[in-house]
Amino acid sequence: HYRRARERFAKAGDSESYIAATRGLAEVLARQHRFDVAVDLYEQALAGAAGGGHAVLTAAIEGDLGTIAMWRGRFDLALQRLECSRQQY
Repeated sequence: HYRRARERFAKAGDSESYIAATRGLAEVLARQHRFDVAVDLYEQALAGAAGGGHAVLTAAIEGDLGTIAMWRGRFDLALQRLECSRQQY
């Protein structure tokens, strides 16, 4: 559903919803332990959110990336991402 939603939001030019759908797809993939694909999608969503001035989405995505880093045992990166998220909020 997230993949189809991304396509529809892209065609409609709704960048905020496209970013939210990308984040949702990344979350599903992360929960399936497909971390590399999830991180790539989160990074795409982060670039769109930061570039589009969507501060809350940017903070949420930074937090998501921090969580994945924590799950992968990259605690240094996790702390950096989570601190960045905290500052954005």
